Amino acid sequence: MRRFYVTGEELSRYVTFEGVARVGVKSRPPAEFTPPPLPMDFTVGLLVEAESVEPHNYFGFTVENMADGILVAGGGVEERLNTVARIVEGASKLGWHLIAATHRDMSPIKALVPGARLYDGFPLNPLDPEDAGGAEYAIALSTLLQAALGLTDGQRHVLEDALMMCYDECVPTLVELREKVREASMSELRSPAERREAEELRNVLGSVMSLRGAEKLTAKVPLSFSWMIEAPTVASLPSPKLAAVAQASLLAKALCLKAEGFLVLVEFDVFEKHGLLADVLRRLREKRVGVVALASTLSRGGEAVKSLGNRIVHRLDDGWEMRLAEELMGLKEEEGSVQSERRHRLYQREVLRFLEWGEAVVQRSDTPHPVMVLFGKVRHVARVELEAISEVEGGRTPLEVDFGGDAGDALKVIQLIHDFPQVTLGQVVGGLPELGEKARELALRLADRGYLTFFRDGRGRKVFVVTRRGEEALRRAQGGR
Repeated sequence: MRRFYVTGEELSRYVTFEGVARVGVKSRPPAEFTPPPLPMDFTVGLLVEAESVEPHNYFGFTVENMADGILVAGGGVEERLNTVARIVEGASKLGWHLIAATHRDMSPIKALVPGARLYDGFPLNPLDPEDAGGAEYAIALSTLLQAALGLTDGQRHVLEDALMMCYDECVPTLVELREKVREASMSELRSPAERREAEELRNVLGSVMSLRGAEKLTAKVPLSFSWMIEAPTVASLPSPKLAAVAQASLLAKALCLKAEGFLVLVEFDVFEKHGLLADVLRRLREKRVGVVALASTLSRGGEAVKSLGNRIVHRLDDGWEMRLAEELMGLKEEEGSVQSERRHRLYQREVLRFLEWGEAVVQRSDTPHPVMVLFGKVRHVARVELEAISEVEGGRTPLEVDFGGDAGDALKVIQLIHDFPQVTLGQVVGGLPELGEKARELALRLADRGYLTFFRDGRGRKVFVVTRRGEEALRRAQGGR
């Protein structure tokens, strides 16, 4: 048998790879992550081993993780919102509902959580302290509006004083608040510097009120914050600045009202002064209110990103941003491999610029070890009608908006379960013979919309009870609209 010998240099003349072929071959650094075994209450995606690029095993969060807050950064807008939708899907099943006010399209949430409510406009009065003390709310709201609108310290002091004066009389509208600020700008009791600050604040408020769609910032007949947190709720606003004002209000109410166990959406990109948010996020974390914060880059969140215990970072292309991620999440680049003694790099930072759509490096609040996760894409909802706040304003209760002509029968179901808690579907049907099988359908729809909830009792039966939202529907029907 004849043998043929050839060197690689000689063979290279005859073997070439065209540029078009090289483009089609995907490659990235062989990043190495070592996922620790972690408990999960719900799943959001699949673990990915970057070297094999094959997803395997589920990844998720616990209820305790929700209270620690979640940062979703990097990637594109649609990608970040897709990740949020996955989190909302799992968290809402455990009673942790997201409330949001944004100019972004969050309709994909409806595909995963049919009971989610999407409103055209903000359903609350952002200036109403509700059950909180007026002074406490004035301090919190003025600080958060300073962060949202980029106010100076002097303007914040004027705003705080104006809010307190308004609360001594009634809950103000934006027009009435601006009038109080105008009075402050003309008061001889203030120094010339304070009057200038008041005049500049009046101009800022005027610019907000002149924005297209500014009337959607306050409902004529506002709903309550306690009702809003009973189901995933998204308020759609026409501009980033209006969204910033609404988000400031949600954060202030979350701080001052006696409520916990829900999530609030914050978009760092729409706030002017992110540094002021760090203390707010820390206080909410102590109160067991979870914050889901979105940021196009880590630097957009400033120091506030450190207040969020769970970090999800999608693709980053900028070297500085990658170094910020390395510091924030403890990524390891130059370190020996646990898989092979011959490898001396883990590429955990470098892989950030090679992540595909839906992939992210994730660090949970209960472990220092980051992992790589693939968040599946939520199917697109072809057409989602936003619920108009004006329908509620026109004398209709939320139950009437949700159920239309069936609202009366739905109320009968709520009343029965309120009077006889922990009943089965069969008992609901038997207790309302005039409705028959319609009672079964209404009970399931009421649970889907957040008026009822169910669990397995000691005998393994699925039993229903009324939620706070259902109790509020009863109160409204009994004359407390």
